[in-house]
Amino acid sequence: TGGKGGSGDLNAVMGSGGRTRVEKMEADAEIPVTDDAKVVIVDPPMDSTVMGTVLSVKVGIEPVNTKVFTESYSTPTSRICVSLDSSPYSCWPVINGIVRYVALVPGPHVMHAVLMKDGVMKEGSMTDEIRFTSVEDPDLEDEGEEGKKKEEEEEEEEEEEEEIDLDENERVQIDIPKVIMHVPPSLVTLPGDSAQIVSTVQTNQKEMFDKFFRHQFVCYNLDGGTGSPCWNIFNKDHNDDGGSGGGNNMEGGVVPFFTGLEPGIHTVEGVITHPENGEGIAGSETDVRTFYTSGLSNEAASVVVEIQVDTENHYMPVCRGSDAKNQGFYFCGSRGITQESCQDFVAEKILNAY
Repeated sequence: TGGKGGSGDLNAVMGSGGRTRVEKMEADAEIPVTDDAKVVIVDPPMDSTVMGTVLSVKVGIEPVNTKVFTESYSTPTSRICVSLDSSPYSCWPVINGIVRYVALVPGPHVMHAVLMKDGVMKEGSMTDEIRFTSVEDPDLEDEGEEGKKKEEEEEEEEEEEEEIDLDENERVQIDIPKVIMHVPPSLVTLPGDSAQIVSTVQTNQKEMFDKFFRHQFVCYNLDGGTGSPCWNIFNKDHNDDGGSGGGNNMEGGVVPFFTGLEPGIHTVEGVITHPENGEGIAGSETDVRTFYTSGLSNEAASVVVEIQVDTENHYMPVCRGSDAKNQGFYFCGSRGITQESCQDFVAEKILNAY
């Protein structure tokens, strides 16, 4: 059965212990110069049962040529993408990425994975679809009236502070951290069928947060899905000066990425995981953010606005319902232009186009 908690592993087959042997074998044989690879979902196994609401996914990668594959897939645009229950793909770095979900809805599930490079899905690498079932943890408290009353009391106590009991000898209290989502801005249209999420974690207890949340995640639920994929708050490229005294899960590090979104309106909400049980912390979540995607052929766009920047023409799809001011902020900011005059100019172009 699939386990609860733990860390997902994208290198189940490419682990450092076996890489040296593989490379030596390749040196002694004629191996095709290709970055092709076979991908398999190792955990959860087919027809297994997962206990609880936290799911760690282990993805095995079997390259034809390990050296060529590693060099090719060590770029920021190289990803392993996983679809849970036919949802849009959630994507992680191929090398050392951790695939994890929280808030897994009890019941039957299906999942498959595929490699992506430079924005293109490598269809030949797609795994077979695996089936598994998640059930509520039998160790959870009784959900009767007594259990519900106790839960309500605990929630009231935790409104201001989150208690972390890592072991019997170390018990601390820390203010609940908060996810602050910056991208996408509210009611903007994103081109194509993909969305990157840029957010920071806000806390006024930075040292304690850095200590106790070092191995935790920010998880995002897209469109009310049956599970919320997670990305590390911290990583080896983490910038400790980011955010409002807290960890920044974006600067120089892993950017949460979704692709394969249907054209039209979408919602996303983020939450931070608890160091004890790995589940989302109530009170740490963002407000629900609404945005649009135009589709690969701009089929959901009401207008496509032409804007010239430094003699270069840009074409910006805008869906009906988008906020013109926020759209200008997103367009200018994504090109490194911070002047408000740029935002006003773009907003005016959008309104005139309508």
